[in-house]
Amino acid sequence: MKRPQFDNTPSATNINHQTRQNHNTSYTMASNINQEVNNVSTSLLHPPTHHHHQFRHRHHIPILLSISILIGLVSGTLYGFGRYSLTLKEHLNIGQLQVQRFGILLDSGNYIGHPLTGYLYDRYGPRVSCVGAALVVCCGYGAIALAVASTDGSSNNGNNNNDDTTNGMIMLLCQIGFFSVGFGSGLGYISGLGSVTKEFLGKPTLGRAVAGVATGYGLSSTLVGISFHRISDLHGFFLFWGVLVAVVNLVGAVVFAKEEEEEEETEEMLQDKEMMRQAIIMASSSGGERGSHGPFPRPICGAVLVAKDGRILGKGKS
Repeated sequence: MKRPQFDNTPSATNINHQTRQNHNTSYTMASNINQEVNNVSTSLLHPPTHHHHQFRHRHHIPILLSISILIGLVSGTLYGFGRYSLTLKEHLNIGQLQVQRFGILLDSGNYIGHPLTGYLYDRYGPRVSCVGAALVVCCGYGAIALAVASTDGSSNNGNNNNDDTTNGMIMLLCQIGFFSVGFGSGLGYISGLGSVTKEFLGKPTLGRAVAGVATGYGLSSTLVGISFHRISDLHGFFLFWGVLVAVVNLVGAVVFAKEEEEEEETEEMLQDKEMMRQAIIMASSSGGERGSHGPFPRPICGAVLVAKDGRILGKGKS
């Protein structure tokens, strides 16, 4: 009796079956790779730092609004000129016409200087504008304080040339000082108002935010009157306001600097995300160059090299 012979040669059916298995395995591998790419793309396009940035941005808005209102409170001191003008007139022993000239210089520096202050804000931003306002107003009040300290309130109607020269220098210091206070106050006010408008633009609370800064600007004269009655020394009064305005504007410069840095980071993040998206699309759309129904599809995996700070260092495929 003959033993049955088993043919070990692979038949066409077995070959086709094995080919289909290889095809299914390769196709499964390709699907897994594409799924991994999609998972990576999700984590890249929505990093945890994005939510952290939103959290910081939400808490930064009240700080920005508060410092803008404070800037408004110290930027309207020109409206309090009438509170101390009579005392200044008596101390310098000058006429009413000269006092009115000081008030005109205050208004001129503030209102005529608005086009220039607006240009400085547009060109250099709120940070530089606040620093400029701090320097100009501090120097302006310092000049007025120096003029006040240079006279003891006695008669300035001396007939010698030295007295005339001294009186002329005192008047010049006051004129430069009051014009500088008006100009610097307008520069600070534009910084606070512009920053709030930019931050709240398109939001339903825009009107209330702008009204808050404008209210502070209007109440500044009240603070001038209160501080003038609290500080009996005219010289100390001008020094107080010079330092106060400078400190508030410098704090505003720090706050606005952080806002500008966050805006720059946001633009970089958007650019990085666009590069990530292009790399991910390239990786996911190029899978299976030999066709999804072929026996050996060749998927392509994309790679993105990202630094710790989120910068894209390079991208490629394999």
